[in-house]
Amino acid sequence: MLDLRPGVASFTRASYHFELHGRVDEARDALRTALDSASSPEEEAFCHFHLGELAFNAGALDEAAGHYERANSEQGKGRVAAARGRTDEALGHYRALVARVPAPQDLVSYGEALDAAGRREEAAAQYSLALEQLRAFGGDDLTAALIAADHGSPEEALRFASAEWGKRQSVFTADAMAWALHVNKRDAEALPYADKAIASGWRDRTVVRHRDAIVAALGSAR
Repeated sequence: MLDLRPGVASFTRASYHFELHGRVDEARDALRTALDSASSPEEEAFCHFHLGELAFNAGALDEAAGHYERANSEQGKGRVAAARGRTDEALGHYRALVARVPAPQDLVSYGEALDAAGRREEAAAQYSLALEQLRAFGGDDLTAALIAADHGSPEEALRFASAEWGKRQSVFTADAMAWALHVNKRDAEALPYADKAIASGWRDRTVVRHRDAIVAALGSAR
């Protein structure tokens, strides 16, 4: 199928499939082919951003930074700066991002950078705003569950995650269920969901960190 040289959308879908199944090299190759097929600056930026995401998840920060720069992604550049401990730089990128489009997940990233700078009250305001948006508009229980688990109410996180699991049982929702159960100190119930999240081979950094924390909590409880 890929030899027929379909467009950027087809190659990026293929890359996404490969990534979720742990076939990262093939995911990267598909995105590079998509980049070669790009016919507009917007398509090129899209490909560079997702190449940056693959590199970031692999811990290749220099490579990720290069792709995010070519994508002109404040989100990506902020993520790399935060990972490098450059808090002021990360704050600048996230501040610019939320000034344009204050999406809930970006508000959380900005809040986490503020937390890293010791600006706790300002950080809490960003988390509250993100959750208020999600409660007001609804429809994104997955994002709401993860934000509530890290920065809100454990009970609310589990309500959001359970609602999402009732709609779709994806690897993303399995991770959200696992993490919501973990923050509610129900790690024995969380582990099967964490295992489901990585069963296909997906190795997102946050998902792996969640599962490691659950396994560690179970070990310390023995």
